[in-house]
Amino acid sequence: MKSFIQHMLSEKLNEGDAMEGIFAIAIATYLRDGEYNQREINKYRAKIEPDLFNDGTVIFDFDPVYDNLPGKPRDTFNVKLEIRLKPSSVKGAFGKDAQALFTKASDIGKLDIKTKSMIKYIKNTSAQRKIDRFVDDLLKNNTKDEVDLHVLADGIAGESSGGIIKGDVALKIKARIGGRRAKQLDLGEVNFSLKSDSVTLANLAPFQSMDTLASYFKVPFSPSDVPDDLRKIVTSDARTPAHKKQKVSSMRKIFELLKKKMAGSNQRQLRVRAFNLLKLAAFGSDAADVINLSPSKISEITVENIKKLEADKNIQFELNFTDNAIEVLDKKTGNKLWHLRTKFRSTSSGGLELKMMFEVGHMVYDPPTKRE
Repeated sequence: MKSFIQHMLSEKLNEGDAMEGIFAIAIATYLRDGEYNQREINKYRAKIEPDLFNDGTVIFDFDPVYDNLPGKPRDTFNVKLEIRLKPSSVKGAFGKDAQALFTKASDIGKLDIKTKSMIKYIKNTSAQRKIDRFVDDLLKNNTKDEVDLHVLADGIAGESSGGIIKGDVALKIKARIGGRRAKQLDLGEVNFSLKSDSVTLANLAPFQSMDTLASYFKVPFSPSDVPDDLRKIVTSDARTPAHKKQKVSSMRKIFELLKKKMAGSNQRQLRVRAFNLLKLAAFGSDAADVINLSPSKISEITVENIKKLEADKNIQFELNFTDNAIEVLDKKTGNKLWHLRTKFRSTSSGGLELKMMFEVGHMVYDPPTKRE
C-alpha cells in the first residue's frame, strides 16, 4: 500500500519527464558497462536532486572505458551524461526521495515496472541497433580512436522550441581517429523522443492549430470564414464561469466549421498532406525516432517505417469526422493513421479545458522484431 507521502508525490509526478532521465541514464551506463543494470540506473537516479535542475543541468563524467579487440588497436571511450528536466515534474523520482523508496524495494508510480520493461525489451529495438551501430563501426576500424559519447536528456528544449524539436534524449558522438595524426570528427547524433505509455505525439493550442491545419490542407479559414464574434471569444481571457462556458461553445462551433470545410475540400492530396503532417508531429526538425515505454513493451515510430508505410500504395486513406475528432483512416480496414482529438469543456469547479491532441493509430508503429 502506498504511503501518504508516496501518494502525494505520485500526484505531482510526470512519468514521461521522469522516464526521459531514466532512459538517458540507462543509455549512458550501457555505453560504459556494455549492459543494462537497474541497480546502476537507480544509483544515478538517487544522486540527482530535482532542485539541482533549477540551476541548469546535472553532469556525470564517467571514467574512460578501454576496448581492445584482438588484432585491432586499442580504443578509448569517454562517456558523459547530462540531464536537464523540469524540477516540479520529477519530484520523488530522483534524489533522496527515490533512494528512500529503493531501500524498501519500492518506487514511485510505474517507474520501476517501466524500467524493468525497458531493460527487458530494448535489445529488440531500432534504438538499440542505432546505438550499437555507432560504437561497432568505431571498434572494427583499424585505427586507434578516442571517442566522446555524450548522452543528453533535455526535457526543456523541446517545449521552448514550440514543438519543432522532438528529441528528449540525444546520443552525440565525436571521435579523434588515428593515433598521433588523429582527425577530429563529429560523427553526428541519434535523437529519441520519449513517450510514457501514450499515443499522443503533440498537445496543441486548439484555435491556432485549427488555423494551421486548415492552411496545411488548403481549406479556407481566414477571418472572413470564421465569424468575428466567435474568434473574439476564443481568443479572449475567460475568467467567469459564464465566459468559460461561452468559450467552450464557441470553440466547438469553430471546430464544426473546420470539419465541414475539410469534408468539402479536394482530397487528391490527402495522402501527401497526411504523411507530411504525421512526420512533422512525430519527428520534428531533429528527426527523432519515437520510443513509447509501457509496463509490458517498447513501441517505436521510426523514420524508416513511416517511409515504408507511405510507399505502400495498397493503403488508401480517407478523412472521417466524429463529434470530437478529425481522423485519417485506411479506406479498406478502417485502421487509423492519425487523428486530431479535442477536449473542450468547463467544469463545475470553475476549470477550463481547451485541448487538441495529435494521436496515432497502431499502423504507425514499427512491427515487432526479434534479435538474436
